[in-house]
Amino acid sequence: CATTDVATAPAFTQDRHIKSVPTVLLLRGGTTEAREDGVDVNGLDRILAAASTYHAVASADSGPENVSQQQAFAVAEELERQNASPKTVGLWYSAVLQEQENESKRDDGVPSFRARLGVMRSLLQQFEATSDEGNREVLVNQVATLLGELHDQHVECLEGRGRDSLIVNQLVARAGIIADAWAARATSSAIEQEELEVLNFYADGYEEKAMKAALRWYQQSAFRDFDGFIDAYTSPERRVPDRRGGLPQHSLFATDVFARDLDELPGPAAPRALLQRLCQALGPRHTVVQTALAELEFLLDTKKFVPFHTRRICLPMGGPPVMGKGTGRRNGMSKPYWIFYGPERAYKNTRPMGSPHCDKKD
Repeated sequence: CATTDVATAPAFTQDRHIKSVPTVLLLRGGTTEAREDGVDVNGLDRILAAASTYHAVASADSGPENVSQQQAFAVAEELERQNASPKTVGLWYSAVLQEQENESKRDDGVPSFRARLGVMRSLLQQFEATSDEGNREVLVNQVATLLGELHDQHVECLEGRGRDSLIVNQLVARAGIIADAWAARATSSAIEQEELEVLNFYADGYEEKAMKAALRWYQQSAFRDFDGFIDAYTSPERRVPDRRGGLPQHSLFATDVFARDLDELPGPAAPRALLQRLCQALGPRHTVVQTALAELEFLLDTKKFVPFHTRRICLPMGGPPVMGKGTGRRNGMSKPYWIFYGPERAYKNTRPMGSPHCDKKD
């Protein structure tokens, strides 16, 4: 708790729009979360109740006990903002879900969605920090369980276009690739060796190698089945899953009549879907993604790239005069012209045809 004199801090008074005395502000992370202008007992009690929630952060290591869902969620967000231990943050986010289960509430609201995302972030941070294969496997299994719950209970939230939808989709795509990589290692699933290579590269932290392997797999698959590639390009537009069995149940293309998995679609559907997932997991501004998008422009070209060069040099201002060089007589030009466009610039080409600076008479 801190106080300030409005007479000695005019900048603070102006920035916080303080117009009456006393004014009580609840600041969190540099922003005003609650305020009360003037003397109002009920308003002060409301601010003190909100501040008591963040007071629990000081004893957060002891675990979330006897706290409400709203308090646990606020403490978890505050701990995450302060870069606390991922394990501690995950415990407080898990308390939000546990509180909903104890109160027998419907578990598909926004707080539970945000809490599951918080638990997933903490699990992925722990996954990156540890090198023990046993612990990593346990963490990945928990991530896979959360992914299933998100797709089953929060489809509308995942497909929304909110302010932070890009961050949410990036987190979910990253978790999905890591979970699929470990699932492919544990079971002898019928996926191609190229796909397994891409998944393992990304799960081990080699993002650039994963993208290069995905581009190579996409190129090889397109040339192996070029008729299928053309068929996929000319077919009517349909919703294609990003991963096997990834279509939501409410989608029309998930029904028995229209359902087709990645392996049943024409063309390089599986490598194209994996490329999309990699780009989504890394983000549009990642250097690896920008380089990959540039390479995709020429990835399926069958002709060798040959640079084009003109066969004559186009001199500016119509070229040099026939007679006179700045003397003012006949059709000569001024002295500054010949200083800039001297005789050494008007030369005949001796280069082979098609090369830079070749002459039209070559």
